[in-house]
Amino acid sequence: MSNGFLSPISISGPFVDRIDFDANRNRPESDTLNASITITTPDNLQLAHENGKFTLPFSMQINFILTEEIEGSEETRLSVLASAVGSLSVADAIGIPEHEVFEALKLNGVSMFYSFLRSQVEIMTGQSLLGRFTIQPIDPAAYLEGLKQQVNPV
Repeated sequence: MSNGFLSPISISGPFVDRIDFDANRNRPESDTLNASITITTPDNLQLAHENGKFTLPFSMQINFILTEEIEGSEETRLSVLASAVGSLSVADAIGIPEHEVFEALKLNGVSMFYSFLRSQVEIMTGQSLLGRFTIQPIDPAAYLEGLKQQVNPV
């Protein structure tokens, strides 16, 4: 039975909004590849409260680049720009303050949408000459804390 561990949060999506994928046709010459990732989420998220539930429209974009250093210059082996849209909601009968609902939905949005986009990259790379590549997981709470630090530096 599933008593107590299923989340009360509902999700619509994530749905792929955009994928730009470019894999270099040449196989890497070395085992040393450099990865960089940029994650973007809206900074103006608005929690809606209607029809007995809180809803948070959510989107995320990742820009992932895999490079290789060859004879002193960096060559791009893979670049992926992918975004997803959707929303998260929870019944207002959950009985917690609205600001806590907002933070919980945001945290779950980062976790779910990043995992979704990460899997899309894995699917796309698995069908490329490079072979399957898995982007490293993130800590959603640390990601959100980093955003707060950018807005309100100490």
